[in-house]
Amino acid sequence: MIRRHGTTLRALFMLADAVVAVIVVLGVYLLRFALFPGKPAPEIFSPAWVPVVLYAGAWVAILFATGQYRLRAHWSISSQVSGIGRAVLYLAVLTFAALYLTRIDDYSRVFILALFPAQMVATVASRVVLHAAFVRIRRQGRNQ
Repeated sequence: MIRRHGTTLRALFMLADAVVAVIVVLGVYLLRFALFPGKPAPEIFSPAWVPVVLYAGAWVAILFATGQYRLRAHWSISSQVSGIGRAVLYLAVLTFAALYLTRIDDYSRVFILALFPAQMVATVASRVVLHAAFVRIRRQGRNQ
C-alpha cells in the first residue's frame, strides 16, 4: 500500500514540476518580449509547443536523475533548495550545450538568462506549497 502511495505522490510531483516548467517558460517568454520589444520572437521549431515540451520533459528528467523525487530524502526546505539549485545548473549546462551543438544562435540571451532563476524560484515555491499541503493533510489524520 505504501509503495502505491509513494508512486502516486512521485507522479504528482512530476506532473506539478512539468506544469510549473511550462508556466515558467511561457511566462518568461511573454515577459521578455513585452518588456524588451525588438525583433519578433525566433521560430526555432516550426510548431511552437515543441521547445516547451522538450524543456518541461528535460526539467522533469533532470529532477528525476538528481534524485529529487525520492520522497523521504528531502525532509527540509534547505535540502529541496540545494537539490533544485543543482538541477537548475544541470539544465542550464544542458541547454547551452544543446544550443551550441545545434548551432542555433537566433535565441534571446535575456530570455535564457531569466529562465533559469525563474525556474528555480517557481519550483521551490511549488514544492513549499505541496509540502505544506501534505503536512496539513497528515496532521488532520489522513495520509498516514
